Amino acid sequence: MPTCQNCPNQFKLSEPEQRLLSKLMVPPPTFCPDCRIQRKLLWRNERTLYASQCAMCQKNMVMMYPPNTSHTIYC
Repeated sequence: MPTCQNCPNQFKLSEPEQRLLSKLMVPPPTFCPDCRIQRKLLWRNERTLYASQCAMCQKNMVMMYPPNTSHTIYC
């Protein structure tokens, strides 16, 4: 059983997972499932919302991008 490179947990890859990885020619994961999901969720913004205006119609709206973003936001 492989050991996670981030925490001391050991994890098991099921037989279907191993077949899929070999079929796709992808190396096996080096992080346990818990550490993998934590890394994925690092880039999600679920908690911070900002008040802004639509760039087209100027309606007030709530968005997940900070006001100083370089993107044009429409409602």
